[in-house]
Amino acid sequence: LGTEYRHSFADNRIETSARVQGSLKGYKRFEFNVRSHSLANGKLSLAFNARQSYSPQEDFFGIGKDSSASDRTNYTYNSRDLQASAAFRPTRWLETGTVAGTLDTRTKGGTDPRFPSTETVFDETTVPGLLAHPDYTYAGVFARSDTRDEPGNPREGHKVQVDWRNYRDRNSSGYSFNHFGAEAQQYIPFFNK
Repeated sequence: LGTEYRHSFADNRIETSARVQGSLKGYKRFEFNVRSHSLANGKLSLAFNARQSYSPQEDFFGIGKDSSASDRTNYTYNSRDLQASAAFRPTRWLETGTVAGTLDTRTKGGTDPRFPSTETVFDETTVPGLLAHPDYTYAGVFARSDTRDEPGNPREGHKVQVDWRNYRDRNSSGYSFNHFGAEAQQYIPFFNK
């Protein structure tokens, strides 16, 4: 369940939104966004995003191909993500940009009574970083091609996106990593869309 509030000002050059969501099992998410997309004749956009998430019943089965459904446990995951981005749009359908931010993470015992809490079954030798709570700074780049006719309710066109980020462990505990993501969507109209 949740709600969202959106508001534009400065002749629709700046958009803001705020979201609050929650579930009956105690999941919560709070998010705030600000975006300006009309700089440099509409070719440059700047954005800021703040998100706080609380997930009390995340499932965990172990690491790798030897993980098993019989080892199912649960844990609580809490995170805060502050992100800034800049994007350049040379054409209507192509956008490239950069992103930077901080990600703070915390885990603790899960609240799902059907399964044991993760830290009671696994430890640092079987799950490195289980109790480390790493905090990160990150930076990356992205590119997307978007020809959808209506991005909020598409019926025709495509969206293809790739992104790469480097996450640096601020605590120097050895948990830095790289993330690569890709997404492709194709919409095919039927009967006049």
